[in-house]
Amino acid sequence: MITRKEVNRNWSSCFRDAARRRGLRTVSGWAYNDDGAFVATVSLLVGVPSDPLRVHWDCGIKPLAVDDVLWAAFMPKEQFSAAKRRSLRVDGAFSSSPLEIGGGTHAVSLKADPEGVVGAVLDDFESLRAEFVRAAPGPSEYLEFVRRATPPGATPQDLLRKALALEVAGCSAEAVALLEDALARGECGPMGGPDGEVFELLIRWVRAEHPEV
Repeated sequence: MITRKEVNRNWSSCFRDAARRRGLRTVSGWAYNDDGAFVATVSLLVGVPSDPLRVHWDCGIKPLAVDDVLWAAFMPKEQFSAAKRRSLRVDGAFSSSPLEIGGGTHAVSLKADPEGVVGAVLDDFESLRAEFVRAAPGPSEYLEFVRRATPPGATPQDLLRKALALEVAGCSAEAVALLEDALARGECGPMGGPDGEVFELLIRWVRAEHPEV
């Protein structure tokens, strides 16, 4: 009987190798494209061994600038190498969640060769990434997608993503207002550290950068 560990290893290896052949970088279970303006990510999640086997994938995207703002506000003393910054954007605990732009589930035979599904997933990822970048080439357009994707009662991570998108799009006053409203409701953000909670630190940083706010 095929174990879950064997299934995961087989699919993970195929996914990593196929992504690298396409010129994508990989970290942990992610493949990603960093074009200097946006980082787009795609991952596979293989279900429990069964026949059919269910393989879920999802992909997201964000401007590099959102994490630059977050790190400047939350970890101002940290100095990261270029490679470390790439890794943190994709797999770091202290990073903005990307905006989801696609995903799906494939049901395949437990003994199927992963190559076909992995190739289809990467094709879809590259197509979705290119389509999004054409539709949202800069921070202002990205912000409009984030606005539509942030529902009432959004999670702290969603609020952080929106606040960062507002800041990099030049809407600093709106970013501060959003965060202050969250603090008034007793929400302090999805991460904290020795210097404070992320919403408070981000407000402080934005006001220091933009005294008029």
